Amino acid sequence: MNQLTGGRYASLDIYLNNMNIIVDIYRDVGMNLKDPGFQSYIKKHDQDLFITVLSLGRSMILMKNLLLNMKRLLGVGDSGTEK
Repeated sequence: MNQLTGGRYASLDIYLNNMNIIVDIYRDVGMNLKDPGFQSYIKKHDQDLFITVLSLGRSMILMKNLLLNMKRLLGVGDSGTEK
């Protein structure tokens, strides 16, 4: 997260790689949230946490997709330069 919020990256690919790592972590957490028993428990005992996890995860996925589309549309290659 420090790199994502720091504002300095050698390339878009490095930034996207870090986003992929965070999205993968969210997916692991999301698997637990799909368990009906756990989902019921967390909704009952900490609804704010449940909503926060869902909204942050969706935000990360949306941001990742936005950046991937920008990369594709701008024709930026792995080195950060135009193709």
